[in-house]
Amino acid sequence: MGRNPARYDVLSDFCFYFYRACRAAIVFLKNGGSATDGVEMALKSLEDNEITNSGYGSNLSIDGTVECDASIMEDSGRSGAVGAVWGNN
Repeated sequence: MGRNPARYDVLSDFCFYFYRACRAAIVFLKNGGSATDGVEMALKSLEDNEITNSGYGSNLSIDGTVECDASIMEDSGRSGAVGAVWGNN
């Protein structure tokens, strides 16, 4: 069984984008940001890249439009969410 070059390229791309997302969070945290804000920064980094399928590739609604949901919660219980959001970022 040989190594599949196409699979390796995709996995290395994923690793690069996840690394970049983690770096975004770390920079934010080192500058005094909260853990929740750091996670949000990492997720925004992933959402800005189509290969991670975060914010891209959504299933179509029954009327053929793309709708997205998102939520975030802190350990204190504070949370926020949106649903059925459509349009650009």
